Amino acid sequence: MSGTIGVYSFDESFFGELSRSLYSGLVTISDRGESGAGICLVNPSGEVNFQKGFGKVDVAIPREIIKISAMCGIGNTRYAREKFPRIENTQPVRLNIPENDRYDCYVSADSAFIPSFLDGVTQELKKLGYKCETLTGAERIGATFLMQLKKTDNISDSSAYTIDKLDGGGGYSSTILLKDKNKGLDGITLIALRDSYGVKPFYFGERDKTFYLNSETYWLEKEGVEKIEEVNRGGGVIISKNGVITFQLINRSIKLENLQNTQFQDPRFRKTHQIIKQ
Repeated sequence: MSGTIGVYSFDESFFGELSRSLYSGLVTISDRGESGAGICLVNPSGEVNFQKGFGKVDVAIPREIIKISAMCGIGNTRYAREKFPRIENTQPVRLNIPENDRYDCYVSADSAFIPSFLDGVTQELKKLGYKCETLTGAERIGATFLMQLKKTDNISDSSAYTIDKLDGGGGYSSTILLKDKNKGLDGITLIALRDSYGVKPFYFGERDKTFYLNSETYWLEKEGVEKIEEVNRGGGVIISKNGVITFQLINRSIKLENLQNTQFQDPRFRKTHQIIKQ
């Protein structure tokens, strides 16, 4: 078991508080994982600060991190399943991609996959040129998403494809922090994905142009989030400078629909898109 968390703010006055908020959220859900914890932040200039370590949140992550100004971030607390924990398996996981690649991608997940299914995903990714370096479901979720993104250059399609591809293999709630180096701040995207059966809890809320994702509701309530809803089962949330989209797959099928370029006058607006195969 583990806990996953994410924050994205459109409110520049909140950037100085976002790191504190995210750190506080990790402490709140620390009972979901005390083997290790990690945090990944993107500052207003688009630079990434990534730290993780063994133990509880206050041991694994230096508290000084709350002083960092950030526009978005993700975090994770994890119980290790392996007998001898490795730091590579502590989340978030940075995907195994070259430094000169167009994308930089960090993934956190609370997941429970059937081992044989996960092995199959690992082998398929290997055929596509991606080598998994951790034992985590988070890396398989993120790599499945990223390899599809490299084909389509379409975040909404890659999100839907990932949910469809992993359907039936287990339960998960996952946050993906994506940086497209070619697009500057417009290329910073926070993505939330959830399995079609809703096995793992996952919640979504908004307060003052700041959007929150978490495995539990308590922290959202603590942050003053009034409207809290479940992340769609077999769906998710995509948050970027373009706006906020929630979506859901219907009948485990997908439609190639470019939601990424949808423009919203109000960044707080969100709409559920039912992606149906035609």
